[in-house]
Amino acid sequence: MKCFVTGATGFVGSHVVRMLVDAKIPTAVLVRSNASCGKLVPHLSDVEVFCGDMHDESVLSGALQGFLPDTILHLGWTGVASGNRNETLQLCNLQTSIKLVQLAKSLGVSTIVALGSQAEYGPKESAIDERSACAPNTLYGAAKLASSTIGIQLCKLNEIRFVWLRLFSCFGPGDHSGAMIPSLISTLLAGEKPSLTSARQNWDYLYVEDAARAIIHSAMDSKLEGIFNLGSGNAVELRQVIECIRDQIDSSLPLGFGEMEQNPDAPKHLEANIGKLVASGWKPDTSLLQGIKTTIEWVKKEVKQ
Repeated sequence: MKCFVTGATGFVGSHVVRMLVDAKIPTAVLVRSNASCGKLVPHLSDVEVFCGDMHDESVLSGALQGFLPDTILHLGWTGVASGNRNETLQLCNLQTSIKLVQLAKSLGVSTIVALGSQAEYGPKESAIDERSACAPNTLYGAAKLASSTIGIQLCKLNEIRFVWLRLFSCFGPGDHSGAMIPSLISTLLAGEKPSLTSARQNWDYLYVEDAARAIIHSAMDSKLEGIFNLGSGNAVELRQVIECIRDQIDSSLPLGFGEMEQNPDAPKHLEANIGKLVASGWKPDTSLLQGIKTTIEWVKKEVKQ
């Protein structure tokens, strides 16, 4: 396998690149600039680096032609922050995903694994499997859904194996500092009381290294094709997650439940049925508690730097 990775400097992508390097799989990455490679610094000498905007077709084409991969891991997406999820820039992602498949065909790429999102399903009240109806309520979710639908058809026409992994909530070292878990950890480590919603929604949290393993597993298993949910398979009340984090730091610290209004558009129940992917040979290995402990240690190191 010879892998070309977009989104390599992102939260999940950086873990995927590290695992590819550890497995001695030839890898190239497309990054905006060398300055954005902070998360990849220990591995930069082991990967081929191409710089430029992935939404620029000439840049994308040049990088692919320069490396000639047989496998593309398309993990890059612009506008993943909550404040950008209804921005028209989401449409650029759809156009780039289509270009990527077209370029892949011309270069003889045999496999594309791309990262989707639970946002494609929209709000649900129970566990979600791949047959659940998709009704996204953001432009982000709609663009992801369109990318999967068009990607499946284009790859089928061009005889490219296509795997679309709908990622649910992911956490762990390297996460964006503004995300709920690292932000909460930072606040509690400072001895401050976090302002929170009632946190009564149920949430499916997958440790990032388990997500990265699933992506590489999907690339390497030639029998996998189509759409798969990627999560832990367990929904835990968010309040319990928050209390667990607090207890690992200092059980006496106060928590400001109910001090913030709940976002009315936020899902109240987020739970992935992962039976389809588990049947292929992958499963989550890291418990929520162990993942939280590891993430706390990572945040502590980040605070010291």
